[in-house]
Amino acid sequence: MATIKDIALLTGTSSTAVSFVLNNKDRKRVSPEKRKAILEAAKKYGYRKNIAARGLALKRTFKIATCVQGFFEQHPVFGFLDQYQTIGLLARKLPVIGYGMEFVQVDTEASPSEILGTLAQEKADGFVFAYWDPQLLRRVIPSLKQKGIPAVALGTVLGRDYDWAAIDREGGFCKATSYLLGSGLTRIALLDCGLGLYGGSKQAGYEKAMQAAGHSPYPVFSAESPKTKPVSEATERMVDACPEIEAVLISENLFAPTVMHALGGRRVRIIGCGDRCFANICHPKLSYLGFPGRKLVDVCIDNVIGQIESPDTHRSRQTIVECDLVIQET
Repeated sequence: MATIKDIALLTGTSSTAVSFVLNNKDRKRVSPEKRKAILEAAKKYGYRKNIAARGLALKRTFKIATCVQGFFEQHPVFGFLDQYQTIGLLARKLPVIGYGMEFVQVDTEASPSEILGTLAQEKADGFVFAYWDPQLLRRVIPSLKQKGIPAVALGTVLGRDYDWAAIDREGGFCKATSYLLGSGLTRIALLDCGLGLYGGSKQAGYEKAMQAAGHSPYPVFSAESPKTKPVSEATERMVDACPEIEAVLISENLFAPTVMHALGGRRVRIIGCGDRCFANICHPKLSYLGFPGRKLVDVCIDNVIGQIESPDTHRSRQTIVECDLVIQET
């Protein structure tokens, strides 16, 4: 287990600089290059702060509660893998900066007052709400704020009075459509695979890019449910309605192999959306919109830590994180 002095020797910095970085107090004090080197060395050589000792000294728990709406068995891995990965990133990042993570599953049938009762039992310095329903969060977070408890929404768009960070799915689909248009393709369709995740935002981005380029968007072709057969049938309906189709945007990478099979060898450009692992098992490898989970996590952690460390100067922050357009073989 490395100490602060060990990290300083390994990175050619001072113990003071290492302490600033590991306590998240290095703003304008340590260069980005040195900060990166210090964090990498801390991760590689297993530095961990003594959270219990610090908590006793400062009368804090040095724990962040990560809250999910519902129970994990209600969230299948297929279609929700990016959410699982995000929680994994939180669990990895927090110990590096001296915080533990409490994982809280909240009953979706509970009332806001019951949810607040559940949260009150958690001995945490702050809360991260991962992928919650915005209407419910607007009833829960203000009560926490009134008690001076820091909270940030991850993956949910709220108003200006809230702290949140979310992925710009509308901008991502606009970017993907614009890329295809820039490649000389104009007959572009959108296939909704039926998971019901952010469909309106994806459709808005697609239509915005098509209309901006002077083209009429096709109606969205939707699967009746997120299963192989309905997705295949929706693809066939799309081809029957638009035999001249040149490219298709798929709402979920999970169903890309099904769509490819249903296209029956047609020369159609395809761009998916979501988990990288599903894109890379396709043959040829699927081009896709990837979710920058690491950046989303970093923004949320910086936000909640800022609320904890500097409550008097904190101002509500809202952050939209762009999708990554990854061009591969389709």
